[in-house]
Amino acid sequence: MKSKNIVGENIRKFRLSAGLTQEALANRSGLSQGYINQLENGKRNFTQKSLERIAGELQMDMYRLLMDGEVADVTLLVDESVFFCEFKKDCDLYTNEGKHTIPTLEGFITLLEKLPKEILGRYYKLLVFEKHGVEEG
Repeated sequence: MKSKNIVGENIRKFRLSAGLTQEALANRSGLSQGYINQLENGKRNFTQKSLERIAGELQMDMYRLLMDGEVADVTLLVDESVFFCEFKKDCDLYTNEGKHTIPTLEGFITLLEKLPKEILGRYYKLLVFEKHGVEEG
């Protein structure tokens, strides 16, 4: 069974919604057009640095490239702090009496457990690299 190319599909979706060609995204991010093409088609693995560059040029947080789901325009207001819930299916999990709340630690862990193993493994690597200030290469 072939695994789903979530990151590549997201790069393509957000690139097209920004009105960019692969070449334009490559030029802006300092990556090659061939590399962008291979990412979108699932023929090459991404690095933290390449995703940071791509996300920066698409003007979004890098984690959005890693997520699988329908993007929703939902803002969460909790204790006078504003949080954004990016994916409708996840926001719906945290609706109580018409009010949105952020997930508890247990809820967050439940969300992580639902991720495909290859995506969860990449999240783990990104967190370890970020914590220790190590660049992936």
